[in-house]
Amino acid sequence: MKSRVNWPKTLAYYAVVIFSALFVYGAVFPVRVPDRFSASFSAERVAEDVKVVDRIGRSGAGDSRNILREYLYYRLKQMGGTTSRLRYDSLLSFDGKTKKINISDVYSVFTPGMVGDSAKTGYVVLVARIDSGYGASVILELVKQALRYREYWHGGIKVLFIGGLGGNYLHGMRSAMYDGDLIFKNANLVFDIASAGRTGPVMLLGTSEGNSSVIRLFQENVRRACAYSAAGRLYERIFPESEFSLLRDSLPALLFSPIGNLRQYYNYGSDITDPPLKTLQSYGIQIDPVIHAYLTSGGYSAVNSFKSDSDSIYFSFPGLGMYVTGKRGYFIISILTYIVFIISLLYYIQAGKVKINNVLRYCMYSAFFCFGAFVSGTAVSFFSSLLCGERYSFLKLSDLGCYSVIMVILLAILFFWILIFYRFREKKSEKLVCYNFLFGTLLFIIPAGIVVRIIMGEDIFLLIPLLASAATLFLGIFKNLRFFYLVAAGIVSVVGFSVVTCIYIILSFGASGIVLMISSMYMLLLIAQYYCFKRDFL
Repeated sequence: MKSRVNWPKTLAYYAVVIFSALFVYGAVFPVRVPDRFSASFSAERVAEDVKVVDRIGRSGAGDSRNILREYLYYRLKQMGGTTSRLRYDSLLSFDGKTKKINISDVYSVFTPGMVGDSAKTGYVVLVARIDSGYGASVILELVKQALRYREYWHGGIKVLFIGGLGGNYLHGMRSAMYDGDLIFKNANLVFDIASAGRTGPVMLLGTSEGNSSVIRLFQENVRRACAYSAAGRLYERIFPESEFSLLRDSLPALLFSPIGNLRQYYNYGSDITDPPLKTLQSYGIQIDPVIHAYLTSGGYSAVNSFKSDSDSIYFSFPGLGMYVTGKRGYFIISILTYIVFIISLLYYIQAGKVKINNVLRYCMYSAFFCFGAFVSGTAVSFFSSLLCGERYSFLKLSDLGCYSVIMVILLAILFFWILIFYRFREKKSEKLVCYNFLFGTLLFIIPAGIVVRIIMGEDIFLLIPLLASAATLFLGIFKNLRFFYLVAAGIVSVVGFSVVTCIYIILSFGASGIVLMISSMYMLLLIAQYYCFKRDFL
């Protein structure tokens, strides 16, 4: 069988892939930053406060944190909040040894404008570290926006800036939790506004146990959500002990943070002369509409309105909203994927389009590519770090521009390596290589996803592409539905670009092996679908 390129179909297929990439990276719907005079959430105003907080931190004064505490205290007081300083002395350290740790928090309450304060009034609590330039500044802007419609509030706002130094932030949060009759009384929903990274998109990085109600609120009100439950699980493993770890077990809570350059998590006074406006604006995109919905809707004002016994698994599609399902729905989708795969495989075997031994062979090829990508990526990141004068670290390599260039080159090499390999197989006149290729890839990724599910608790970022690819093979049986190859290419591309980018940003260049291994799975699906699409339409 002499292979030839069908250029119109090839261009159409890869145009879908390229458009999906542009869609994911914001080229289609870019983040727009309102100017500082805008009535809406403005990153320009937030950036001004970030610079002030950072300037105080770099002042060199021995009492710089006290100065910052007073600055935030008077800012909240000027806004009309009932503001106080909470001091905790001689706290017991987490290692069980008595250690004198003195911590001061700043606490402020904004009571509802419509119904007034009462024992039945629910509050949203905004929490950040007192010296977090991003977190503290974002909270000030969020409160400012909420006060514009205070007469319509059905609930109230509480603000808590946690004091501490280094690991003592845990002591500050723990003390606030023990003082719950004051701070967290009638707390319906807590927002932990962190700055685990300094750049990149702001993501919903964590939720409390029993998150179905809060995720429903988030899904219904955030049009450009950036949220992946799998990313939250990954974050928990990177930062097992944080302020949010104390919150999520006792209160309905959401954690937001940029995910770029996590190694700067504990930096204070790090000379932020030019805060990334798009990152700061992302806080407003993710959080501001949720606060507005909570405060202005009477359905959320009752105490304990977000208590739930069920958890949701979620995945956001850039610009398209969120896919949310419960554990039962997740189980049904998994079973449906496996059934569609098995039915399609049996049909293609019966029709003589695939042979099981060829499918198994291509399954082994897929495993080879994934393993090779992991080994190669790890080796390149190791030697690159040495050449750049750094000690290799899986999570804490610097955010050097050369690392990103190397990663792009590695991804390009991996893609063309897979493409050329299967092009070579096709040229050797191997009959119906495309179907064997796609079935073999699916047969490898299905058990790989199960392993990921055992380790991470879910594999939704693999399950969605698997279902799309299996459905493509099934619908390809019917001549009029073969256009679904293009739809599946879009789904796999959007999920793939989103997941790979997030994993790389969160884990850094040191985890290149993991990034390339996961990338190879999406590339295998895309290239296999391309060959099937090209053949079915010739």
